[in-house]
Amino acid sequence: MAQAMLEDDLACSLVGVASDPFKVRALHDILGVFCHQCRNTLNSLKLSLYLTKRDASHVASPLWGELDQRYHEVELLFDRLQAICRPMTLTPLRASLSLIMKERGASWVEAMAARDRSLRLVPPKSSDVGEFDPIRLPECLNTFILWRAEVGERGQPAQLGWRIEDDHFLIEWDEPSSFGVGGTPERSDRSDPLALPLLARVLSAHGGTMTLDFHDGLHLRATWPLTVRPSL
Repeated sequence: MAQAMLEDDLACSLVGVASDPFKVRALHDILGVFCHQCRNTLNSLKLSLYLTKRDASHVASPLWGELDQRYHEVELLFDRLQAICRPMTLTPLRASLSLIMKERGASWVEAMAARDRSLRLVPPKSSDVGEFDPIRLPECLNTFILWRAEVGERGQPAQLGWRIEDDHFLIEWDEPSSFGVGGTPERSDRSDPLALPLLARVLSAHGGTMTLDFHDGLHLRATWPLTVRPSL
């Protein structure tokens, strides 16, 4: 329970930082050099793992697979941390938001189904054309939804809706059965405290905002203007 609460607090605190361009600049000043040093250390570790595996190629051991997995998990952690704290350049295009939802939706529904969960997609009833970065936005949504599929309780549903409202895109995620941000304490090993801040960072770069409501579950609202004025 304590671990899950700490992860919830960390995620929410980082969301506040990632949503504010001034705080992001301060975070980069604090962590930029550290992240660079960690990246160099990871590169050295990768070379060491490669040389060790090559010299022990005659030894069949599941240890190599476990080491590779742990390396990639740490590498992904610093990839996300750097994406949050570095200046973010967008390439916004004008398109229908439904295009990326349809492209990714099937894999999201499948990921939820693997946990005996359902995901209801609620498309808009009218046009949803506007500007967004067609690479960064889908990737951060994918990170967020795959994380939610992992940490939620088995059998519990979720809903994803999107539309245009007051000259802004609006994305809503509703998970009525959610146990905090990180899921149940038993699922804390699946928590990803950087998934929410990464989404907040990408939205902030679009000039948008993200709000969270934990009353009776997890409810997220993400908005950004139809005409993007990127904020680094």
